[in-house]
Amino acid sequence: MCTILPVMKEIVFVCTGNTCRSPMAEGLLSAALPSFWKREIAVSSAGTSAWEGQPASDGAVEALGEIGIDISAHRARMLTCEIVAGAALVVALARCHRAVALELAPEAAERVLVIGELEPGRSDPDVRDPIGGGIDIYRQVRDDVERLVGLLLPHLARRFDLVRGDNG
Repeated sequence: MCTILPVMKEIVFVCTGNTCRSPMAEGLLSAALPSFWKREIAVSSAGTSAWEGQPASDGAVEALGEIGIDISAHRARMLTCEIVAGAALVVALARCHRAVALELAPEAAERVLVIGELEPGRSDPDVRDPIGGGIDIYRQVRDDVERLVGLLLPHLARRFDLVRGDNG
């Protein structure tokens, strides 16, 4: 059992290789966070089968670059028990990623969710893996994740009782 208490509220996105979906989600949430939340929230990502140090895929970099978000400095890291235990919230891009996070740190169950489950009526909570696809697939995944990140923001506000402004 890992026992690490988070100092800052760290949101960790998780996918398989930590080169496509989770770095895109990390970049999108980082860009979408209100500036006054950035004092309280850190955003990162990890992969369930990551090769440490791998850059984000070219498609992910290009798709986010098209909307002004630069993830070219991203480097993949492997999801560990310590990462799950230390996170305020683990946001899986698919149900299989949640399962791995819970295998690593079962005590974190209340702090692990699948992002697609935030969208009412969504038939499949898993975000499609764009690996090996063309730029159009990466754009579709980017747009899907961007919509889901939009749903994650109010979830974070409620979950962590975040203020709505510098004076709020």
